[in-house]
Amino acid sequence: MGAHGALYIGGNNGVVETAADPEGGRFIFAPAAGGEDERLFRTGDAARIRADGVVEIIDERPAREVQATELRKPELEDEVDPQMERRLTAIWAELLGVQEAEIDGNANFFELGGHSLLAARMLARVEAEFGRRVTLASLFRAPSVRGLARLLHSDAREFDFRQMVKLQADGANVPLIAINNTGVYYLLAKRLGRQQPVTSLQVFDPALKDETLPQTLEQIAAEYVKLIRRVHPTGPYLLAGWCVAGALAFEIARQLAASGERVSNVFLIDSWLPGYFARLPLLRRLIGTYTLRWQLARADWRQFKSGQQTFAQFIDQRPSVQHLRTLLARLQGRRNRGQVTEAAGPEQYDKWLLEYLKSTTARYEPQPYSGRITLLRSTQEPTGWMFDPLAGWGRYAPSVELAMVQGNHFTMFQDPGAAQMAECMAPLIAAAQRPGSLSD
Repeated sequence: MGAHGALYIGGNNGVVETAADPEGGRFIFAPAAGGEDERLFRTGDAARIRADGVVEIIDERPAREVQATELRKPELEDEVDPQMERRLTAIWAELLGVQEAEIDGNANFFELGGHSLLAARMLARVEAEFGRRVTLASLFRAPSVRGLARLLHSDAREFDFRQMVKLQADGANVPLIAINNTGVYYLLAKRLGRQQPVTSLQVFDPALKDETLPQTLEQIAAEYVKLIRRVHPTGPYLLAGWCVAGALAFEIARQLAASGERVSNVFLIDSWLPGYFARLPLLRRLIGTYTLRWQLARADWRQFKSGQQTFAQFIDQRPSVQHLRTLLARLQGRRNRGQVTEAAGPEQYDKWLLEYLKSTTARYEPQPYSGRITLLRSTQEPTGWMFDPLAGWGRYAPSVELAMVQGNHFTMFQDPGAAQMAECMAPLIAAAQRPGSLSD
């Protein structure tokens, strides 16, 4: 149960016509099944049996997907330059905020606290240091210092975009579909256990031109719905979205439910309702906005004082500086509202995707959703005073359950936060196996 396998259809000669196999070779005899004419027809599809007894067809077209369990297979065991390992270790230590002595040559970047954004920054630093580009997909294949050093000696390809990454391919549970931010779910997928398939989806190729991209969040969600139905044709569905992708996961769930599909749960991870402050009464909006800015400035200043960011980075993150930069860009005619730039590499892709989703989410007007939502909020993320514990989602969904997770917006995906999220999500995922156990 839960394992992948080739799908065969059994029956006597009349079940599947011979015309379905004009070239022969797709029928095998199965006399043990009942009679001499009993045969199995090889469909050419892959499938698995879920815990609820449903046989799920699995689309295994390799051109646009990558399976993380396969990508993590060790590279050739060639020896690598110790000096290169030390230089890579220094980069990792600086970005991860740990001592170099804590990073073993075989330590996993994502288990040390890395996520997709940090991975993109790290690969950009590696490219600047060594003059070689390593893709995010390749990092999944070799997520250690030693593996990365071997990749730098290999023929690394340019930026590699994949619509689907199977963080965990096998398992009998209903698959968890994570929207974007592939790397951030790595440890959470492991903490959910081997029986939990986790698939990360990312629809849009950064090579696309701006004018070909959907301009509303509803249109983006519709593209994800198409991809989800290709990957998992039938429900129940479990969705997860972090940060700005939470609103996208919400809209995807709403569209799936509107089309009659069963969505058992939507896990919104540190995600606020779009336009949260703009929807508040004036006094509460002003108090919330300015106290949040103060809290963010204080948190950034602590990072500067601890050496985790430069003073230039601290200044660059101030809202007034960002607004001024946006105004200057508009005055110079470099960018119109709603347009995004193309991405040429992994770090640029994350920035491209975040900018693209922010611009569309800012214009998104949510519609009511009757399904179940689980909001997982980090304990250390600044929110401003008088913050709604449900981050505004309760206005549009009648069933929102809140769980607080130790850590900040990023460290909540490290332990103990990852283990806490898995503990919260596991019974809800298990309930999805039982039809009617959760309200849709």
